[in-house]
Amino acid sequence: MLIGMGTVYIYLILLMILIMISAKIFKRKVSAQKIPVVREKGLQDLIPVISAAIAAYKSRRKHQL
Repeated sequence: MLIGMGTVYIYLILLMILIMISAKIFKRKVSAQKIPVVREKGLQDLIPVISAAIAAYKSRRKHQL
């Protein structure tokens, strides 16, 4: 039992080392992409859309039950 557990433990350590090495090799530089910023006006336009989506979901849920 000890030999089997030791073998698995060593295998997992080697696997972890290989993953860390491959992460360093294939590391990509992720540049900061331009993410659109939601302004106050944009947020105010979004609230009715979300409310309508929730109402539609709830109405479909009632018909399914």
